[in-house]
Formats: sequence, C-alpha cells, structure tokens
Amino acid sequence: MIRKLETKLAIVSSRDLLRYEEVNEKSVVRLSSQLLATGILNDPIICDPGLGLLINGHHRIEALRRLGIERLPAYTVSYLSDDVDIVSYYRFFSCTADTLQGIVEEMLETRDRKSENRESFRLALQSGLTLLTRLETPQVIRVGDSTDASMLLNDIVQRMVDSGFETLDSCNLNWGELPEHMQSCLYLSPPPGKKDIVAMARSCAVFPPHVNRHVIDDVVVGIRMPLQALAGSKAEATNALRKLMAVARFRSSIRSWECHDRTISARYFQVE
Repeated sequence: MIRKLETKLAIVSSRDLLRYEEVNEKSVVRLSSQLLATGILNDPIICDPGLGLLINGHHRIEALRRLGIERLPAYTVSYLSDDVDIVSYYRFFSCTADTLQGIVEEMLETRDRKSENRESFRLALQSGLTLLTRLETPQVIRVGDSTDASMLLNDIVQRMVDSGFETLDSCNLNWGELPEHMQSCLYLSPPPGKKDIVAMARSCAVFPPHVNRHVIDDVVVGIRMPLQALAGSKAEATNALRKLMAVARFRSSIRSWECHDRTISARYFQVE
C-alpha cells in the first residue's frame, strides 16, 4: 500500500541555517574525504526554513562547506510542530558502572567548586545524566539544566577516551546488539528541548555533538545527489533533484506504522 505524504524537498543554502550543535573534527574530515572520493552526497539534511534552523546534518554541511559547496538538498519540516520529537542519544562505555559513576561524581564535584553559587547550581535541577548497566536498575545523577548536563557529558566522554576506555554512540538502547565489553551507558534525561535548541542556535553558541536525536513523523528521503550539480546554480541543483525524485523510491521511517520497510512513491514528494 502506498500512502500519500505531504513532504517537501528543497535546495537550500547553508548560509541561511542556524546551527545548534558542535561538530566532531574527525567525523568532518572523514566525511569530506568520502564526498571528494565519491562525488555523491547521500541523504538530504533536515531543516526548518521558517526558523532558519538546521535540525540534522551538521557534519554534512561542514564537510560540504570545506569543499566549497553551500547548496544542498534539504528535507523541510516545521520544527515546533508535533511531527518532530526529541529523544535521548546514548553513549556506551567499556568500563564498569562503578568506574563510570566515580568519574562522573569527581567531575561534577569539580564543577561545583568552580560554581559561584554551589547551592543554586545543585538546587535548580532540571536535568540529569542517567547511568545504565546491563544488569542494574537505572540511576539518575543530577547535574543542572540541559546545557550544564550536555557540556558535562561531553567532558566525560573525552575523559573516558583519554583514560583508554572505548566509547560508542548510538540512537538505540539495545544491549543485545552491543559488544559484550560495553558495560555502561550515559544519556541526558531529559535532553535539551526544542526551546533550548532554538535559543542556543539564535545565541550563536552550540551544544556538544549528539546531545539528542530528532525523530520525524514522516519520511527521511535517501537520495544520491551529485556534488557537481550542487556546485552549479540553484536552478541546476533543483533540476537535478527533480530528476532524482522522478525515478526514486524510498524507505519509510514513520514511527506510527507497524512495518517500516514499505516504499513510498516519489510522485508524492514535492520539490520546491
């Protein structure tokens, strides 16, 4: 069965989009090399043109910028609508929960000592880091607001890497799919919300990488856009996108469907 979707694709300029998330330098370098080697961009970014907000695709935009390309295909949504949800992003570690908790508490204590008002920092709690293991029940380590928590989590990840522990980022919490040596997990609870993200982007500041994951009640389109088309005029890039859409069929990522492997006819997508 084919379901009609009100989905829009457009060629946008990275100059017009506000960013809220820092990029990982190694990931950008790796992606830039891949793009240069293949000459193909896989998948559009996700943005809200009304807010001028980049929702997903920070590394792709930065990698393309370094290659001298500003235009790229975008899947456009209304960010503040119910069609966009925010869920936590999980970080797994190869150490025991006790080791991880000790490092978290040590770093949190250091931050408390540096705070001008320790009591207000501890009492005005809105967010926390949830610590999980394979066998034990979850526990929440209170931190502060979502910005405090996300910054601390970024420092913890770096500390773990420097200490020689392996780390793994994932959008899913499924211990059964993980290597056995991954014994503990941290995630923000709750992650930064939409208002936090919009405010951060408008302030020209950024959260650390992967503070949350956006889930879209619609279709994330998989396309293979030639970089050569993006390097030309906007009209040339738009025409290339239309040609791709005319022959493509895409996998669905709609959460409300019972089955997530149905294909969606390309004729139901509108290219602006």
